[in-house]
Amino acid sequence: MANTSFTRTYTDFATATVDRYCSKKFEDNISRASPFLSWMMDDGGKVGRGDKKYMSGDSGDRIMEPLMTELNTTGKWYDGAEEFDTTQQNVGTAAFWDSKQLGITITITGKDKRLNSGKEKQIDLLKARSDQGMISMRTLLARAAIAGDGTGSSGKEIYGVPALCPTDRGTTVAYGEIAANTSWWLCQRSRSGTTYGAVGDFATNFKKYGKQLYHDCQEGGSAPDLHLVSQEAEESYHDLLLPFERHESKTALDLGYENVLTFMKAAVLWDRYHPYAGLTTQNWYMLNSEFLRLRYCPEANFSVLGFQRPIAGDYISTPVIWQGALTTNSRRMHGVLTGITGVV
Repeated sequence: MANTSFTRTYTDFATATVDRYCSKKFEDNISRASPFLSWMMDDGGKVGRGDKKYMSGDSGDRIMEPLMTELNTTGKWYDGAEEFDTTQQNVGTAAFWDSKQLGITITITGKDKRLNSGKEKQIDLLKARSDQGMISMRTLLARAAIAGDGTGSSGKEIYGVPALCPTDRGTTVAYGEIAANTSWWLCQRSRSGTTYGAVGDFATNFKKYGKQLYHDCQEGGSAPDLHLVSQEAEESYHDLLLPFERHESKTALDLGYENVLTFMKAAVLWDRYHPYAGLTTQNWYMLNSEFLRLRYCPEANFSVLGFQRPIAGDYISTPVIWQGALTTNSRRMHGVLTGITGVV
């Protein structure tokens, strides 16, 4: 049976309602799924240092980040009328990330619609269905961004923090289509007790190697401003400090998280989706917000595609989609401590 004018009117109303609700509520609630997503997305990702971390990217199938790979060699001290060096400089290139897609479906059955007659009840029903879908969507995005290596869901997930900072600094695995082992300027920093080995006991070695890695990641006055850790590592760090050494992070307070400690003035945030959560051996990530972006496609930023009623079904449904990638324009500004043992 063809759609009636009433059916078309209701689907238009449902689409408009969910679109208004999702456009802001989805982004807000998904960011609250984890401390890391809050850090990346709240207030456009402007909390803390640096520019916005959650921002629009290209609309094509790939997202580009311009990279500075070499220094400009024309600079010099000069005297009087000396001429400047006008040699053309090749100081940049670009990294590319495949734009990955995430989506959920919101469905309203005809029975539900009829049992919730009246505009206010229908709005409540649509919001409830939207909240239900939000739980699934935020969990999927959080897990991929924090723990994903780009191979999840048959390679359909975004590259997450483990891909940005792999355990092996000499890895051949490309990030932004550039392999770290052939490009030092797109190679993350790492510190351990031996070359590419394990830090070992947390209480014995963390402060030494943690400070070394933090300083390794410093460049041009910029340094990591987030330590992304598991709950076990955060609790071990808390126990390692004397009371007067426990300083609370203002950045975390701005995000709504209390009692968050700092290390080298950067917030130590634990996240339930950390890839080493619950394991006896841990990794500790140091990230710099000036060189990390969660980019989305403008046409797919928790966008509602529109409710449709199938020919042979008593329901309407719409996909809600997100498309983007976690990118960096300087991988060497981030780092990882590997092989940490002795956590709580």
